[in-house]
Amino acid sequence: MLIYVKNRKIKVTYDGKTLKLPKKLENDINRNWKKEIIKTPELWNGDIFCVKNLVENDNEIILNCSKTNYAHYLYDERIGCPKEYGNYGLSAGMFFETSDEYYVIGKLSKTTSFPNGLSIQGGSVDKKDIMTDGTVNIEATMRREAIEEINFDIKNKNEVENYEIKYISPATEKIKTYEIICKGKLKLNANEVRKHFEKYYEYLKENNLEMEYEDIILLKKETALKELKKMSNPKRKYLLDIIEADSILDVERKRNETSNNI
Repeated sequence: MLIYVKNRKIKVTYDGKTLKLPKKLENDINRNWKKEIIKTPELWNGDIFCVKNLVENDNEIILNCSKTNYAHYLYDERIGCPKEYGNYGLSAGMFFETSDEYYVIGKLSKTTSFPNGLSIQGGSVDKKDIMTDGTVNIEATMRREAIEEINFDIKNKNEVENYEIKYISPATEKIKTYEIICKGKLKLNANEVRKHFEKYYEYLKENNLEMEYEDIILLKKETALKELKKMSNPKRKYLLDIIEADSILDVERKRNETSNNI
């Protein structure tokens, strides 16, 4: 179930603390991490900012965070921690739509922790996103991830017409991530986006740089939900939710436009 942001302000804060785990749990996490990097050597045990609680009211939504690491996140996601030591990670991403109404979905590479999985362009909050007052610049996270994954800069007016934070996909006991989702409207059509990505992919390959996506999938907006459900690839839990929600909002917008024109 998505949280609709609507006209509310999003505030993310970091308390400057690292989660304290019992010694036995720490040892179990470290043993599991050694196994995981044997299977996928490209994994990196960096900092993870996890959500301690979410508070919402009529004017704003506040997410309060502490710090842990990726090994803890992976262990909790795949094996499970006691609830009081759960790692509810914080990610942010861009949900792009082309000028001719196609959604841009990424297919993650086999070297990621979600091989062949389908997702929007996004990733975890980084320490670079933490401001001196402890607030998190979530827009910086979104911008960085979109550039790294498909080379679109939300600040580039030649590429991106507009963008707005639309949804939050809350964590569950099964899926341990809060995802802040921003909808972005591109100025390029689907064919231009495909060429743009292929050029960027070749650049990464030629320079032996990390490729998070091995491909992109362009789904026609009006049939996207149906097509996505047919695909056998694993999918981020929010993906079907946001396409369905976007469709509902689009119907409401068109209804309002019709009413205003009467």
